[in-house]
Amino acid sequence: MSVKFGNRYVKWFSTGGGRTLRHRLASAYFQTLVRWMAGFPKPDRVPLSEAGRIGRYLSGLTADGVRPCVNTSPSTAVRIALAMQHRGDSLRNVTFLLGAEPLTLARRRTIEGAGATATVTYGFSEGGNVGSQCASPAVADDIHISLDAYAVIQRQRHPDRGPHADLLLLTALRPACPKVLLNTEIGDTAVLETRRCGCLFDDLG
Repeated sequence: MSVKFGNRYVKWFSTGGGRTLRHRLASAYFQTLVRWMAGFPKPDRVPLSEAGRIGRYLSGLTADGVRPCVNTSPSTAVRIALAMQHRGDSLRNVTFLLGAEPLTLARRRTIEGAGATATVTYGFSEGGNVGSQCASPAVADDIHISLDAYAVIQRQRHPDRGPHADLLLLTALRPACPKVLLNTEIGDTAVLETRRCGCLFDDLG
């Protein structure tokens, strides 16, 4: 998707470590596939205990006038932000594209406390992008659902099968969606509401 917009990945930090031979082989296969299909650079292995190395690399880019955009999870972005704050350095002009797990208010405040911009995304591997961040969010992880791509309804989980939750059921509408989905539950919960926010997505409907 980034390549289609004319933006290639220029650096790949791999923070995960293979615990078993099976994990290492699967990781090597995935990394080779992504490098071949999307033109990714060779991964630079950095354990999360050394997240400051990533922060220093980003800080070096901004010092050269580059405004890097980092695709990662909120928890990893928090580790980088905390490492930079501990050093007394700033992540100003760095944007984190955040997915794979919830962006809580505490996580957003930590990332922004280091000077970076936190932008939440929402999607899943089997279905692609579901929504994009609201520019005038009411809460930390406020997004607009792409209703041209998905119809979304909710089902209430019965109390005797676990805690109360409003589960999302997704139906794919766009032909380009990776899979045919009909009222598919992916385990996510959310609060759905309709409101005017005044951002670009609101203007587009």
